[in-house]
Amino acid sequence: GDHRDLHSFPTRRSSDLLRKIYPETEAGLREKEQVEEQLKKIREQGYCISISEQDKGVASVAVPILNDKGYAVYSLAVVGEENRMRQKGLDVIRQELVRVARSLGREQHYMKG
Repeated sequence: GDHRDLHSFPTRRSSDLLRKIYPETEAGLREKEQVEEQLKKIREQGYCISISEQDKGVASVAVPILNDKGYAVYSLAVVGEENRMRQKGLDVIRQELVRVARSLGREQHYMKG
C-alpha cells in the first residue's frame, strides 16, 4: 500500500484508511501496526526523512504546513539523489523546510477572507 502522505491526515482518518488498505490477516495487521508506529513517530517529530524507501538512491525530507487548528493542510518536500542530499545535509534541509513551512502556515491564516 502507498502510505506516503498519511502522516498529514488526522490520526482517526489515517487509521480508517489503513483499515481499508491492509487485510485482516496476521501479516496485514502486522504491517498496518508498523505503518501506524511510523506515522506516530513522524507526527511527534514534525517531519519525515525517507532514504531509498520508495525508490533506491532517492532521499526526501518532508514537513507539514499546518492550519490554525494544527492539522496538516499542505506539505513541503525536497526530493533528490541520496548522495547529493546527504552532502547538503539532511538536517540542514529539514531545518530550512520547517522554517519555511511555519512561515507559510502563518501566511495562510492572513489570506483567509
